[in-house]
Amino acid sequence: MAVVLLGIISSCASVKTVSPGMLTGSWKVSKISPVHTPQDPNNTNPPSTDKGGAQASLDDKSGTGGNEINEKLNTLQAQIPEVKSSMEFRKDKSATYTIKDKSVNGTWNLDVKAKKVSFIPGDGSPAMIFEITKMDSKNLSILERFSKGDVNLMYTKQ
Repeated sequence: MAVVLLGIISSCASVKTVSPGMLTGSWKVSKISPVHTPQDPNNTNPPSTDKGGAQASLDDKSGTGGNEINEKLNTLQAQIPEVKSSMEFRKDKSATYTIKDKSVNGTWNLDVKAKKVSFIPGDGSPAMIFEITKMDSKNLSILERFSKGDVNLMYTKQ
């Protein structure tokens, strides 16, 4: 009985399997969670556990969501320039990341456990890796780790 219960609990806690086909398409940032920086002693929770109201979202019903997410994204990109505004994954394993107004072409790969995506830029710069924390057909939540801190981003399929 305990083994069955443990199996059920562990299966509920993990990210559902993501197939490469689920990733194909264009994705745009729709929500940004707070950044956890190692230098900030007041922020002891990583963004994945912070449920505060510091998120910006395009789904904001007040009509300010689009401007708010753009402002928050611009501020975040000033601190961490590698944060992506949008991503496009194609079936042929090619991809394009948009960082600010610059597009970077390369290839992508999903790891064996289907939890991490590696993007290898075509210009020879280092690979960019993010962890999938939640995904369905329309939303992709990721955790990106940078030297300046961790960022939770939600992308909406376009």
